[in-house]
Amino acid sequence: MSSPAISKMTKELFATSLKKYMKRKPLNKITIQEIAQDCGLNRRTFYRHFKDIYDLVEWIYQTEIENQISQYIDFPHWRDALLDLFNYFLSNKEISHFIVKVSDHKYLEQFLYGAMIKFIQPVIEKESYTLTLSQHKKDFLSNFYALSFISILIQWIDLGMEDTPDEIVKNISLILKGSISRILEPY
Repeated sequence: MSSPAISKMTKELFATSLKKYMKRKPLNKITIQEIAQDCGLNRRTFYRHFKDIYDLVEWIYQTEIENQISQYIDFPHWRDALLDLFNYFLSNKEISHFIVKVSDHKYLEQFLYGAMIKFIQPVIEKESYTLTLSQHKKDFLSNFYALSFISILIQWIDLGMEDTPDEIVKNISLILKGSISRILEPY
């Protein structure tokens, strides 16, 4: 097995262990020693892969969310992508709460922006296909919707994830259903 493959497997072991511990106690009470022992590894191995426990949390989000969203880049049904994203955060509630409530969630916002824009831009392109809309205006609309989705997601996590992902995505769909075409109408 190649070194990058081993490194990825090791990181995944650490990620699985951290998620397991976060179900039982807050992140600031989990030690690297605990995670390493749970994986049958030592602290040095952990530090070869991550700067600290927060770096591991970022890696989890980056790899898992990227995998979640990348499968929908060319997918015609953005609702399914959004629903899967909300379900991902719900199934990783402990880490989601930590990122939003405890840490500086700017990293999450930046990462999500890059991911969201990838699947919103094709929707805007499709909706404006027959129009003579400048790229600047298309970018503005993509930016608007990406930031709106991110704000809704972060607020939902911050408020305890009480609404179901289905309810949220249904509400977003109702708003979007006519809004893109109404916004593009003057063009």
